[in-house]
Amino acid sequence: GEAYSLVGKTIAVDVEAHVPFSAFMVTANIPLKSSEALTSASVEVGDYPSEIAPGDLVRVVLAPELTMSAATPPRLFEDIVTVWSIRLPEEFSDKAVITLRGPLDLAIAVAGAGRTHIVLVGNSDDSSRP
Repeated sequence: GEAYSLVGKTIAVDVEAHVPFSAFMVTANIPLKSSEALTSASVEVGDYPSEIAPGDLVRVVLAPELTMSAATPPRLFEDIVTVWSIRLPEEFSDKAVITLRGPLDLAIAVAGAGRTHIVLVGNSDDSSRP
């Protein structure tokens, strides 16, 4: 029944004893650790797989601006991170906003990159993919 749908979820609000419990009080997302952050990146169409979805495991490639010296090669961010959310490009834009859950230093790495590329390494649910 309804109680079974709450198994494996995290309580998102403080709940006092004897207070009725309802589904809006829980979330499937695991709370951020003190060493984690949500980092958003503006990523051009073609620089991320069209199949990515929230919950997927990805690698982040940080590249210099095309106008910068070719002496600086792209670099792979050290950790595998999780896609938190995706906002697809709007009508007159060629960039999606992809929010990633990862270590705090991901924010610094993305901020210092000219371009960000996303590489899919693991699906949130392989059975639902083509």
